[in-house]
Amino acid sequence: ATSVRLSRGATRTELADAHASIARIFRHLDADDELPRLAGTLTKRLFPAQMRERVQGWAKIRFSGLDFLTPIPAAMLRTTDGKWLGETAEVTEWPSVVVALELLQRPAERRDGGLALIEAQGGAAHTTLTKKRGDLPFSAEERERLRKALGDRAQIFSGPEAGRDALSRSTGGVAYLHCHGALDAASARPGRLLLGDATPTSSADIERLLARATPPDHVILAACGAGRGKRTLGEDGADHLGAAFLIAGAGSVVMPSIDVFHGPTKELSLLHLEGLARGETVGESLRNARRAMLARGTSPLDVLTMRLVGAAE
Repeated sequence: ATSVRLSRGATRTELADAHASIARIFRHLDADDELPRLAGTLTKRLFPAQMRERVQGWAKIRFSGLDFLTPIPAAMLRTTDGKWLGETAEVTEWPSVVVALELLQRPAERRDGGLALIEAQGGAAHTTLTKKRGDLPFSAEERERLRKALGDRAQIFSGPEAGRDALSRSTGGVAYLHCHGALDAASARPGRLLLGDATPTSSADIERLLARATPPDHVILAACGAGRGKRTLGEDGADHLGAAFLIAGAGSVVMPSIDVFHGPTKELSLLHLEGLARGETVGESLRNARRAMLARGTSPLDVLTMRLVGAAE
């Protein structure tokens, strides 16, 4: 095993500018020309040429301590041949080496069973935190793909039923939550999931609900800003919604740190689930799903901003 250090040449001001650039890209649907430029700039500052040459061809890359880069995913860095790191390698992010050692001790084999919460629109109380959100529909074909990927023992909840009670029924395996996300800026752990219940679900709620259930082994958290949090020195990435699942016992979480679009995120999640059903590891499945969508011409911003945090096996 080999470890390398990222460059410390990037200043806080440059990182703040990069964050603003990503937010600006997301607001403009025709920003595909700007994304490669931004990725190239970040790569030069954080991933020098000598380091890129050293890791060229690596099948698996684990980044530790990159929480200060949020919402910039490591998968958006470039390789020496100009490809996205997230399409050439299994890219995993660890909050810290200490957290990684804890997660890697958890069983790598996924248990049977699966849980999906989809088409959760939330109740009227959600408007106190966020503006009115659009629908998150799944077609009959997409529902069938989801059912096959999760297996015969899957529990699939939608609409008002896709709430906290459904989450507390986890029996291990893979959990897929596709819902709106929100932020409560006044909270130390600001992320909220807008499930089928009337009350937004916090990190503490997730930990409490899963404490009386069998936590999932792997979680796909398809909710805007699920990986955002207040970065506090020494917290080891425990301040976002994904961390709540890791604390509850999950081994890995796939989640975005910025707002994401419903359609591409849904397709990436379904491809990821189908790969897992074929026996691929978490890291393999996510990489292959990214490759497939990029080959179709999907915007890299829709493919690479879903980060894998935790164990990739």
